[in-house]
Amino acid sequence: MQGPLSLEEHAELARCESEIEARLDSVTKHFREIGAVLAGIRDKRLYRAEFGTFEEYCHKRWHRSGRRIRQLCDASDVVRNLEAAEPVAGQAGLTLPQTESQARPLVGLPKDLQAKAWEMAKANALEGEVTAGHVAQAVRKVKAETGKQKDRGGEEPVAREFGWKTRQRIDAAEKVQRCLGELRLSCFGEKRLISKCDLVRRTLAWILAGLRKEQPAAEPGRHGNNGGNEPKPKRKLSMAARAMLSARRAKLSALARARWAKVKALGSGQL
Repeated sequence: MQGPLSLEEHAELARCESEIEARLDSVTKHFREIGAVLAGIRDKRLYRAEFGTFEEYCHKRWHRSGRRIRQLCDASDVVRNLEAAEPVAGQAGLTLPQTESQARPLVGLPKDLQAKAWEMAKANALEGEVTAGHVAQAVRKVKAETGKQKDRGGEEPVAREFGWKTRQRIDAAEKVQRCLGELRLSCFGEKRLISKCDLVRRTLAWILAGLRKEQPAAEPGRHGNNGGNEPKPKRKLSMAARAMLSARRAKLSALARARWAKVKALGSGQL
């Protein structure tokens, strides 16, 4: 959204653009200063008098893409964070990145880890020049160490609670599925009710598939000798239980047939 600038904003924009013009021929050397000035123009929207967006301003005024300008701004922020960071591992101070490519891999890290990764990159470079490859390698190592600490730390109880609740939802959905199966048997001949039962069962099957995918893997030693890596075998029914289940199904089928015969008799007018 375009809009007029005040006199103070006009003066500030002129000062900022003069600083950029003085250093634009050596962006590699002065990326920190240029990035900080451009970030100020962006945050205060000093471009709005002539341009609708910051990207349009960068393209038409400085002949640079918005992506390139964001890289300069982000690299400038990284250097400022490193400058404000406390010394790492007894170092008296931090030698800051000298090029934007050195600072670029640090952009995605939290502020408290940027200094650690930068010091690690300098150690990997030994006496040679720190390259973007050294920094990227250090960033990957810091991310891996942080991920291991999270796995050993506070995320475990949350995952365990999530798995327990998911297991409860799965059990409840399976019980509803079994009840629907019995209800379907009792609705013998009533196509409308049977179709509704089938629709609900298909929906439940879809929900159960999603819940089983979300359920985290079991922890070793929590589910018997297999460590939770293999599915638990299904419990076999005893002879008495199978006989009771067969009798119940036969009774339901008999009731359904009697009900259907009654419906047919009503329809033919025999009663």
